Amino acid sequence: MAVDRHRAPAASKSDRATMELRELIVSGQLLPGVSLRQRELARRFGISATPVREALRRLEAEGLVASDANRGSTVAPLDVLGLEENLRILAVLEALAGRLAVERITAQDLDEIEALHAEVSAAAGDEARRTTCNRAFHFRIYACAASPTLLSIMRLLWASFPGGPQFGRPHAESVAQHARLIRALRRGDAAAVTRVIEAHAAGSAGYVRAQLGGPRTLALPRARPRARDRA
Repeated sequence: MAVDRHRAPAASKSDRATMELRELIVSGQLLPGVSLRQRELARRFGISATPVREALRRLEAEGLVASDANRGSTVAPLDVLGLEENLRILAVLEALAGRLAVERITAQDLDEIEALHAEVSAAAGDEARRTTCNRAFHFRIYACAASPTLLSIMRLLWASFPGGPQFGRPHAESVAQHARLIRALRRGDAAAVTRVIEAHAAGSAGYVRAQLGGPRTLALPRARPRARDRA
Protein backbone atom coordinates (compact mmCIF):
# COMPACT_ATOMS: atom_id res chain seq x y z
CA MET A 1 0.00 0.00 0.00
CA ALA A 2 1.34 3.43 -0.92
CA VAL A 3 2.38 5.70 1.93
CA ASP A 4 1.04 9.23 2.02
CA ARG A 5 4.20 11.21 2.71
CA HIS A 6 2.22 14.41 3.18
CA ARG A 7 0.06 13.05 5.98
CA ALA A 8 0.72 14.77 9.30
CA PRO A 9 2.10 12.44 11.99
CA ALA A 10 -0.34 11.34 14.66
CA ALA A 11 -0.24 13.46 17.79
CA SER A 12 1.75 11.91 20.61
CA LYS A 13 0.40 11.53 24.14
CA SER A 14 2.45 14.53 25.25
CA ASP A 15 1.06 16.55 22.30
CA ARG A 16 -2.50 15.70 23.28
CA ALA A 17 -1.84 16.40 26.96
CA THR A 18 -0.32 19.77 26.03
CA MET A 19 -3.31 20.72 23.88
CA GLU A 20 -5.88 19.61 26.47
CA LEU A 21 -4.13 21.29 29.38
CA ARG A 22 -3.58 24.47 27.36
CA GLU A 23 -7.29 24.60 26.57
CA LEU A 24 -8.22 24.12 30.25
CA ILE A 25 -5.99 27.06 31.20
CA VAL A 26 -6.86 29.40 28.33
CA SER A 27 -10.60 28.76 28.71
CA GLY A 28 -10.42 29.66 32.41
CA GLN A 29 -11.35 26.20 33.67
CA LEU A 30 -8.04 26.15 35.54
CA LEU A 31 -7.43 29.51 37.19
CA PRO A 32 -4.11 31.21 38.00
CA GLY A 33 -2.46 29.68 41.08
CA VAL A 34 -4.20 26.30 40.81
CA SER A 35 -1.86 23.36 41.50
CA LEU A 36 -1.16 21.07 38.56
CA ARG A 37 -0.47 17.66 40.09
CA GLN A 38 0.99 15.24 37.61
CA ARG A 39 -0.82 12.15 38.93
CA GLU A 40 -4.20 13.87 38.91
CA LEU A 41 -3.66 15.16 35.39
CA ALA A 42 -2.47 11.74 34.23
CA ARG A 43 -5.69 10.17 35.56
CA ARG A 44 -7.78 12.93 33.99
CA PHE A 45 -6.20 12.44 30.57
CA GLY A 46 -5.94 8.64 30.86
CA ILE A 47 -2.18 8.55 30.33
CA SER A 48 0.99 8.04 32.36
CA ALA A 49 2.83 10.80 34.21
CA THR A 50 5.67 11.03 31.67
CA PRO A 51 3.75 12.82 28.87
CA VAL A 52 2.14 15.04 31.52
CA ARG A 53 5.59 16.16 32.68
CA GLU A 54 6.52 16.95 29.09
CA ALA A 55 3.27 18.91 28.64
CA LEU A 56 3.99 20.94 31.77
CA ARG A 57 7.48 21.77 30.49
CA ARG A 58 6.08 22.93 27.16
CA LEU A 59 3.42 25.10 28.77
CA GLU A 60 5.98 26.58 31.14
CA ALA A 61 7.95 27.67 28.05
CA GLU A 62 4.74 29.32 26.76
CA GLY A 63 4.27 31.17 30.05
CA LEU A 64 1.05 29.36 31.00
CA VAL A 65 2.58 27.23 33.77
CA ALA A 66 4.90 28.22 36.63
CA SER A 67 7.19 25.74 38.36
CA ASP A 68 8.63 25.96 41.86
CA ALA A 69 10.93 23.52 43.64
CA ASN A 70 8.67 23.51 46.71
CA ARG A 71 5.17 24.05 45.29
CA GLY A 72 5.55 22.10 42.06
CA SER A 73 3.67 23.27 38.97
CA THR A 74 0.81 25.77 39.06
CA VAL A 75 -1.18 27.76 36.53
CA ALA A 76 0.90 30.89 35.99
CA PRO A 77 -0.48 34.19 37.34
CA LEU A 78 -1.70 36.66 34.75
CA ASP A 79 0.94 39.24 33.94
CA VAL A 80 -0.70 42.40 32.65
CA LEU A 81 2.55 43.79 31.22
CA GLY A 82 3.25 40.48 29.53
CA LEU A 83 -0.25 40.47 28.05
CA GLU A 84 0.16 44.03 26.81
CA GLU A 85 3.46 43.08 25.22
CA ASN A 86 1.73 40.17 23.49
CA LEU A 87 -0.97 42.57 22.29
CA ARG A 88 1.68 44.80 20.73
CA ILE A 89 3.03 41.81 18.82
CA LEU A 90 -0.45 40.56 17.95
CA ALA A 91 -1.44 43.99 16.60
CA VAL A 92 1.47 43.97 14.15
CA LEU A 93 0.94 40.36 13.05
CA GLU A 94 -2.84 40.75 12.73
CA ALA A 95 -2.32 43.78 10.49
CA LEU A 96 0.14 41.75 8.38
CA ALA A 97 -2.33 38.87 8.16
CA GLY A 98 -5.05 41.33 7.11
CA ARG A 99 -2.92 42.83 4.34
CA LEU A 100 -1.96 39.38 3.04
CA ALA A 101 -5.59 38.31 3.21
CA VAL A 102 -6.63 41.27 1.03
CA GLU A 103 -4.29 39.98 -1.69
CA ARG A 104 -5.57 36.39 -1.56
CA ILE A 105 -9.13 36.40 -0.26
CA THR A 106 -11.92 34.93 -2.42
CA ALA A 107 -15.65 35.54 -2.59
CA GLN A 108 -16.24 32.22 -0.85
CA ASP A 109 -13.83 33.23 1.93
CA LEU A 110 -15.74 36.47 2.43
CA ASP A 111 -19.08 34.67 2.56
CA GLU A 112 -17.75 32.28 5.22
CA ILE A 113 -16.31 35.18 7.22
CA GLU A 114 -19.69 36.94 7.02
CA ALA A 115 -21.39 33.78 8.34
CA LEU A 116 -18.97 33.61 11.27
CA HIS A 117 -19.59 37.29 11.95
CA ALA A 118 -23.30 36.53 12.18
CA GLU A 119 -22.54 33.78 14.71
CA VAL A 120 -20.50 36.18 16.83
CA SER A 121 -23.32 38.71 16.70
CA ALA A 122 -25.87 36.08 17.77
CA ALA A 123 -23.73 34.99 20.75
CA ALA A 124 -24.59 38.01 22.93
CA GLY A 125 -25.09 36.89 26.53
CA ASP A 126 -23.34 33.55 26.00
CA GLU A 127 -19.69 34.23 26.83
CA ALA A 128 -18.44 30.72 26.10
CA ARG A 129 -20.04 30.69 22.66
CA ARG A 130 -18.92 34.23 21.99
CA THR A 131 -15.32 33.25 22.74
CA THR A 132 -15.50 30.24 20.43
CA CYS A 133 -17.15 32.15 17.58
CA ASN A 134 -14.83 35.14 17.94
CA ARG A 135 -11.77 32.92 17.64
CA ALA A 136 -13.23 31.17 14.59
CA PHE A 137 -13.96 34.55 12.95
CA HIS A 138 -10.43 35.87 13.43
CA PHE A 139 -8.66 32.67 12.44
CA ARG A 140 -10.78 32.36 9.29
CA ILE A 141 -9.35 35.72 8.24
CA TYR A 142 -5.83 34.71 9.27
CA ALA A 143 -6.16 31.57 7.16
CA CYS A 144 -6.72 33.74 4.08
CA ALA A 145 -3.17 35.05 4.48
CA ALA A 146 -2.05 31.55 3.41
CA SER A 147 0.96 31.61 5.76
CA PRO A 148 1.26 28.51 7.99
CA THR A 149 4.10 30.10 9.96
CA LEU A 150 2.09 33.24 10.69
CA LEU A 151 -0.94 31.13 11.66
CA SER A 152 1.15 29.10 14.10
CA ILE A 153 2.50 32.23 15.80
CA MET A 154 -1.01 33.68 16.07
CA ARG A 155 -2.24 30.51 17.79
CA LEU A 156 0.56 30.80 20.33
CA LEU A 157 -0.23 34.45 21.02
CA TRP A 158 -3.96 33.83 21.41
CA ALA A 159 -3.18 31.07 23.92
CA SER A 160 -1.66 33.65 26.26
CA PHE A 161 -5.00 35.44 26.82
CA PRO A 162 -7.72 34.14 29.14
CA GLY A 163 -10.69 33.60 26.86
CA GLY A 164 -8.94 35.27 23.93
CA PRO A 165 -7.57 38.80 23.43
CA GLN A 166 -11.10 40.26 23.32
CA PHE A 167 -11.77 39.54 27.01
CA GLY A 168 -13.39 42.51 28.74
CA ARG A 169 -14.49 44.13 25.47
CA PRO A 170 -18.25 44.85 25.18
CA HIS A 171 -19.93 42.49 22.74
CA ALA A 172 -21.52 45.29 20.70
CA GLU A 173 -18.12 46.93 20.19
CA SER A 174 -16.60 43.70 18.86
CA VAL A 175 -19.50 43.21 16.46
CA ALA A 176 -19.25 46.78 15.14
CA GLN A 177 -15.49 46.53 14.61
CA HIS A 178 -15.83 43.16 12.90
CA ALA A 179 -18.41 44.66 10.53
CA ARG A 180 -16.00 47.48 9.60
CA LEU A 181 -13.24 44.93 9.01
CA ILE A 182 -15.44 42.89 6.67
CA ARG A 183 -16.39 46.01 4.69
CA ALA A 184 -12.71 46.87 4.26
CA LEU A 185 -11.92 43.31 3.17
CA ARG A 186 -14.75 43.36 0.62
CA ARG A 187 -13.42 46.64 -0.79
CA GLY A 188 -9.91 45.19 -0.98
CA ASP A 189 -8.73 48.21 1.00
CA ALA A 190 -5.53 47.06 2.73
CA ALA A 191 -5.00 50.46 4.42
CA ALA A 192 -8.49 50.41 5.94
CA VAL A 193 -8.02 46.79 7.06
CA THR A 194 -4.84 47.85 8.86
CA ARG A 195 -6.56 50.82 10.53
CA VAL A 196 -9.45 48.72 11.82
CA ILE A 197 -7.12 46.02 13.17
CA GLU A 198 -4.85 48.56 14.87
CA ALA A 199 -7.83 50.25 16.54
CA HIS A 200 -9.17 46.86 17.62
CA ALA A 201 -5.82 45.91 19.18
CA ALA A 202 -5.37 49.27 20.90
CA GLY A 203 -8.81 48.92 22.46
CA SER A 204 -7.90 45.43 23.69
CA ALA A 205 -4.97 46.88 25.63
CA GLY A 206 -7.29 49.22 27.48
CA TYR A 207 -9.62 46.38 28.45
CA VAL A 208 -6.70 44.24 29.63
CA ARG A 209 -5.60 47.03 31.97
CA ALA A 210 -9.17 47.58 33.20
CA GLN A 211 -9.72 43.88 33.89
CA LEU A 212 -6.34 43.14 35.47
CA GLY A 213 -5.37 46.50 36.95
CA GLY A 214 -2.15 47.02 35.04
CA PRO A 215 0.24 49.52 36.66
CA ARG A 216 1.30 51.19 33.45
CA THR A 217 0.70 51.35 29.74
CA LEU A 218 2.71 49.95 26.87
CA ALA A 219 2.06 51.92 23.70
CA LEU A 220 0.31 50.01 20.92
CA PRO A 221 0.29 51.04 17.27
CA ARG A 222 -2.24 53.87 16.98
CA ALA A 223 -4.89 53.89 14.31
CA ARG A 224 -4.31 56.63 11.76
CA PRO A 225 -6.85 59.48 12.03
CA ARG A 226 -9.38 59.41 9.23
CA ALA A 227 -12.98 60.08 8.33
CA ARG A 228 -15.58 57.43 9.09
CA ASP A 229 -15.08 54.16 7.20
CA ARG A 230 -17.26 53.95 4.16
CA ALA A 231 -20.34 51.77 4.47
